[in-house]
Order: sequence, then C-alpha cells, then structure tokens
Amino acid sequence: MLKMDVDEALHTIGDLGRGQILIVITIGALSQMAASWVAFGITFLAAFPDHFCTVPHDANVEDYIPRVETNGEYVYDSCTQYLNPGSSDNLTAPCSNGWTFSMTPYGSTIVSEHPENDAISTIYNARLNLISVSLRQWDLVCDRMQLAALAQSVLILGVMVGSVIFGYLSDRIGRKPVLMFSSFFQGCLGIVLALSPTFWFFLIIRFIMGIIHQGCTIPGYALVSEFFSPRKRAIGFSLFAGFWPIGVMILALLAFFIRDWRYLQLAITLPFFVFTLICWFVPESPRWLVSVGKFQEASMILTKLARFNGSRVDSVVIGRKPFRDCGIDNKSYTDSAETKVCGSYNQEETKEACSNDLTTISQQVARSGMGEKKEIKEINSKPAITKSFTYLYLCKTPRMALVTIVVTTTWLTSSFSFHGLSLNSVRLAGSPYLNLFLTGAIEIPATFVGTMLSIKFGRRKPVCVLLIASSIVCVVTGFIPRQSGNGMDLTAAIMTFAVAGKFFLVSSYVIVILYATEVFPTVVRNQGMAVAVMTARIGPLLAPFVVLLDEIYHSLPIIIFGVASAIPSLFVLLLPETQGKSQPETAEDIDLMYQEEKFRVKGAVSPRGDRGCP
Repeated sequence: MLKMDVDEALHTIGDLGRGQILIVITIGALSQMAASWVAFGITFLAAFPDHFCTVPHDANVEDYIPRVETNGEYVYDSCTQYLNPGSSDNLTAPCSNGWTFSMTPYGSTIVSEHPENDAISTIYNARLNLISVSLRQWDLVCDRMQLAALAQSVLILGVMVGSVIFGYLSDRIGRKPVLMFSSFFQGCLGIVLALSPTFWFFLIIRFIMGIIHQGCTIPGYALVSEFFSPRKRAIGFSLFAGFWPIGVMILALLAFFIRDWRYLQLAITLPFFVFTLICWFVPESPRWLVSVGKFQEASMILTKLARFNGSRVDSVVIGRKPFRDCGIDNKSYTDSAETKVCGSYNQEETKEACSNDLTTISQQVARSGMGEKKEIKEINSKPAITKSFTYLYLCKTPRMALVTIVVTTTWLTSSFSFHGLSLNSVRLAGSPYLNLFLTGAIEIPATFVGTMLSIKFGRRKPVCVLLIASSIVCVVTGFIPRQSGNGMDLTAAIMTFAVAGKFFLVSSYVIVILYATEVFPTVVRNQGMAVAVMTARIGPLLAPFVVLLDEIYHSLPIIIFGVASAIPSLFVLLLPETQGKSQPETAEDIDLMYQEEKFRVKGAVSPRGDRGCP
C-alpha cells in the first residue's frame, strides 16, 4: 500500500517557498515556542528561594539558626533551628513555626505560596542578603522539597498519556483539528492553573496540561515535516526547531520581569488563544490527506501552495508510480500500479482520459522570465489507505521493530539529558535568569550546526559523534571545582563547559527528532512519534529528582546527564539512513531501505518477513 507521492510536486512548486516558511512560523510558534513555556515554566514557578526557620521579629538570627557547611561555605541552616535558643547545648530540631522565604531573586513561587498571602514580614540582613521575606503555607521545602519536583513529574506523566491519545487522533482525524483543539484547551487550563487555591489542585491541572501538551507538539512535528520534500526537509525542520530556544529565551526574560508565579503563568498562557486563531488558516497535511484517500483535497492544497509560492498553476496530473527511492527492482509493482501520465492539458479531456485514476487536476508552473512550462505529476504509487493501523504495526517486521526500539531509546536518553541540563542550569552558579537565557540562546546555533551536519553527513553518524562529545564535556564539567586552589572563582569555566555540553546535545537532539519524522511510515507516523515521545518522557519524569542530587554533591546531576548521553550513541548506527529519501509509506518500505544499504539485521528473514515483536 503506497500513497500519493507529493515529493515531486513540492519540489516543483517550491521546496522552501514562502508558503512553507509561513507554515513553519505558525506551527513553530505553537508547537515549539509556546510548548517550551509549558515544559520549562516550572523552572521559575517552582524555584527554591533562600529560606530559614521563622524567628521572632526582635530576635537575633544567630541565636536561633545554626550554621552548616555547604559546598565549602558555612551558611545558615534552612531546615533546623536551635531547640533552646541562647543556650550552649546546641540541640536542634525541625522548624516549628514555618519558614521565612527570600523574595530575591525569584519573588513569589509555589514553594513559598500561601493562599491568603498573609503573615507577611519584612526583614533585612546584610549577611544573608534577605529582603522582603514571607512566611507562607505551601512550604515545599525541607522534608516536602520533593513535592516541588513532583509538579514537573506530573506534567510528564500527563505527556505520556497524551502521547498515546493525540498520536492516534492526529493520524485518525488529521493534524490541524488536533492542533486547534489542544491550543485552545491549553490556554483555558493555563488560566485555571494560575488561580490554583491549593498545591494538590495545582498538581491535577498540571497533569491535564501534560496530556494536552502533546496535542500541541506531536501533530506539529508531523505537519511541518510533511510539507517539505526530502531535499529541504532538514532545513525546514531546523527552522521549526529553532522556535524552541526562542521560547526558552523569552521565558527567561518574562520571568526576570514578572516575579510572581501567578502572573508569570498568565503571561505564558494567553498566547495560546492567539495561536488557536492562527491555526485556522494553516492547511492540513497533504501527505496525511493522501494516506486516508482524500486525493482531491490534497491536490487542492498543493495547488494553493504553488500559487502562494509565486508559481502560475496550469496543470497537475495525478497518476500512479512505484516506490522509487530504495533502488529496488520495481517490476513487482508495475503489474498492479502502472505509471500513467495524461498528456492533455485540457481539464475535460484529462478527466476523461484518466477516468480510471483516482483524481485529476490540471496545472502547470510557468518559470518566471523563461517562458518555459513544466508539468507537475502528482504520483500515486499504491492504493489509497482506508483501513486503520494500530500501534502494533510498529512491530510488524523485525526491522520495523528495531527502528521503533532504537529511535525511542535514543529519544529517551536525549530527552533525559536535555531537560535535566535545562532544569539544572538555574541551580548552577550565577544568575538563574542569565543561565537559562544562555542555555536557550546556545540552542539556536546548535540547531543550525546539527542541521548542517545532517545535510552533509546524513542523520546517523552526526548523532553518534555529537552524543559522545556531549557526554565527555558534561562529565568534565562535573569535576571542575567552584574555586581553584588559590581562591580563583571558576564559575565562568563551569558555565562555559555546561553550555558546550548542552550545545552538542541539542545538535544531536534536533537530528534525532528529524530522523523520527522521516523513518516512521506515513500510515503510523504520528503513532510512532507518540510511542517515541511517550517513552522519552520517562527522562523528564526523572530529571527533576536527579537535579535535587546537587544537595549531595553540587556537580552530581550534570555528571549523570553526561553519562546518559553516551548510552545510545552507537545504537543509532543500526538504523537505515533517511537523508534525501522519500518518507516510507509502510513497514515494507523500511525493509526496502535496509536492503538498499545492504543491512543485515539479526532476525530479519526477508523484506516482508512476518517475525517481529510479539
């Protein structure tokens, strides 16, 4: 079963025309930029301000709070107080009257939230640098510190559920309706989250937002990739992925100026309603339309796209053509799918001549200044796909199963390290706002470098090399002390190495996501993406808790993230190369891609072998 091959048409009407650019900007703003706010907003919403046990207003802090050593420095303990203030027994106990929280640098966060905002006190202590601190009731510190990390983990749990739901729905009912529904609903949920009366209510809404989050991201990946031919897909996807770091940088700026978590949440929520309106004007994916047998609608969209790109459309003929990109003998296909091109440019004559074909629409593209017209031939190689395909199709053949396993594993470890490094950046030395801004800014050139490497050297080898490089740099970063032996501050060196590690990781990550959109067959592309994303969410689910390990050793998290990056580096070499090839339509096409490269995968008996996952 093959679908209409839109690659030739996209190449002829403009591989990277203004129509595709506008689609990338529109979907990128929603599926990447706004999605990054949902994913990383918790960095500031649940930031940990400096805090200590509440003491009487007229008391001396040193009489009530003991000092402890942290990373070579003696600071006031955050979680205990003297049992008998002023005595010499030095017995301590947990805070009995709540905590006092610093308003610098984060302002109000869910960690220090109190529903009535009462019992506010103002204290100034030059040694502690505490200004305008408040006693509040959510108190997600000390023995409740893990609850703040739980706020991110419940989002990821929701993402895992949403991956299954929206991966199926976007393959079933289309990319566009899922995007529109998810964007609007996410905006509504964001407002409700900002009004959360309790922490447990906050967690429930975050879980639902995680579910809807996938309705904004999975269809976006597929929709953008399906509007580009193989020649320009990497560039188009790079432009699309570039909106994620832009979103991270905007988040850092918003958080710097809005230091109240409720108002910050509203600021990153309201744009979703704007994106909902904009999505109305985005066309449905022509590849998806063809995969469900809607050839005429697909042709109409491509015709409009050609005109928007500046091409004068005269004639398009929809014929049949075998799968050509694998270098395999197509004779077996020609009996059932004979290539047929109608020569008439008159619409009525063409319609009559191709009455046995699926659809015919006439168009020509006039090349400006040349007076030369070229006929666009939309190709339909296999019959229209009318049956439904389930997630089990991802294991139909051994090679299909291998692709699914390796892609999901690579995405899992990359996602774990990516989210971990981003969350950990605000806990490194220096300004948390500047740190997150820099880690976001470095993703822009990293995305460009990853794209250029994927164009020059393919998808697999760059991913392998970049993951190893990221691993080495991150591990080295973990062993750099905060101060040298002679007292020199090494904060700049730590941030430089940390940013370099993030650079290599992002460069590989963007190729991994691009590869996933290329290698999964069209009939289950979104379902394959959904499985990969759902599995990958295990990484961000664990990352917030790994970040908390800096309480044991300040560099332990970045060492763990570095080691994780190296795990899938060699496995990606087992995958088929997708550079410059049409996206596969079925599992059989995956086998053909392996045959072309003379891959020999253990357990694969034939291009159409029936041995796969149980």
